[in-house]
Amino acid sequence: MSRSDDENYHGLVAESYDLFRGDDPIEQEQWFQFYKRRLKERPGLALEVGCGTGRVLLPFLKDGFPMEGVDSSSEMLAICRQKAINMGLEPVLYEQYMQELVLQKKYCTILIPLGSFILIGHHSEAVEALRRFHDCLSNGGQLVFSTPAPSSEIYSDSSNEAGTWSEPATVTRDADGAIFTLQSKGSSDSLEQVHRSLQRYEMRRAGKLIRAEEHMSVTRWYGMYELRLMLELAGFRGFKVYGDHTDEEATARSSSRVYWAEK
Repeated sequence: MSRSDDENYHGLVAESYDLFRGDDPIEQEQWFQFYKRRLKERPGLALEVGCGTGRVLLPFLKDGFPMEGVDSSSEMLAICRQKAINMGLEPVLYEQYMQELVLQKKYCTILIPLGSFILIGHHSEAVEALRRFHDCLSNGGQLVFSTPAPSSEIYSDSSNEAGTWSEPATVTRDADGAIFTLQSKGSSDSLEQVHRSLQRYEMRRAGKLIRAEEHMSVTRWYGMYELRLMLELAGFRGFKVYGDHTDEEATARSSSRVYWAEK
């Protein structure tokens, strides 16, 4: 079975992830405060799905929220563990795919805060992931996950498979002076509701190319009513859609949508 959610988070992607995304303090960010409010509404053990390098998980643990993490990338989890050691934390981490999630605990909250759900490229696997989230929640537990609103790219001409490379983005790792460069090109299929992005990473030291890798990322977008039906089929009840990490309902102008459902 092809697992598109695992294609893009190894090698140079994992090594440079925090550099490109930014690893600055996030506690005062609006989206972080939004999830903090949701966690306070359902006190108890939480699980972050797609925790990666711990950008969200570790600050919540530092703030005293009981939370565990799961991710499909062993390399991202290794980085998370090292960051946790530096912070004096000992997170409980699992290496599993969303659509194959099997855990022995029940959680009050399952959180997917940074859009990782759309990395499941196959619709049937996304439905299975929701069913497994439902199984891992305690009665009355909540599922909270974000997705970006579909961009105009998804409606572009799907015949343009090659695309053109973007302008390179560059970051420097202070520890050793290594310079990472990222370029991408992509195409969209409006019928299948997927966007495919080929990403090229390069690492240089003292002007010399050390490593170069290409990774394919597939993301799938969803309509609001489509996701509601998927959640209902997975056994969830209740349904809310927040806009832009506020406590207000999403609108057509919302750049991101946060879905909430209850077991």
